[in-house]
Amino acid sequence: MVSAVDLVAIIGYKYRSSFRRSGERGEAVLVHRSVEMLWLGVRYSYNTREEVKQEMRRSTAWMLGSILLVFVMVLGVSCAKKTVTTEGEPKAAPAPMPAPAPEAKPAPPAPAAEDKFAVAKKAVEADDIYFDFDKYNLKSEAIKVLDKKVALMRENSQMKVRIEGNCDERGSNEYNLALGDRRANAAKSYMAKAGIAENRLSSISYGEERPVCKEHNETCWAKNRHDHFVVQ
Repeated sequence: MVSAVDLVAIIGYKYRSSFRRSGERGEAVLVHRSVEMLWLGVRYSYNTREEVKQEMRRSTAWMLGSILLVFVMVLGVSCAKKTVTTEGEPKAAPAPMPAPAPEAKPAPPAPAAEDKFAVAKKAVEADDIYFDFDKYNLKSEAIKVLDKKVALMRENSQMKVRIEGNCDERGSNEYNLALGDRRANAAKSYMAKAGIAENRLSSISYGEERPVCKEHNETCWAKNRHDHFVVQ
């Protein structure tokens, strides 16, 4: 396509050629000048529009660049404030962990038959009964001890007990053996009357042969005047 500038130039050129052939010099010059002025005006107008367009492009580019720069700066300041605010805020203390629920302890297993017997055996053999000097009658303290032994033997029907009578060192061996026998039989008779079968009870006398204390004083002699119980 032919632009407006080129079209004006072509028209001017044709007019100049026709005026030269006609010989009408004055009018030709006038027309020529008019055409040139028109052509120059058109070119100036065209160039001016181009410059305006370029200037507008530059202005638009500068404006867009400025807007972009301002946006970037605002975004950067906003992020910086957010970071500072976040770092400046005190961190909340973590919530304490709930205390673990106490574990329920399983109930202890019921003791086996052998364990129950062992406990009863230990209890029967633990306590002795004691007598006054040259006596074999049961005191009230001795009866309480014998009652506990009877109860344990009732709970353990397979239990058999041997009762050992003992004396202190005073007196002859024969006398102390006989005294020890009477002391053992006194406990045996009481337990049999309390309901323990006689075939589960036995007695023996050691006299003064097995003292638990070997000092020669009343405190020591009182410890040696006793019946000891052994589970068989």
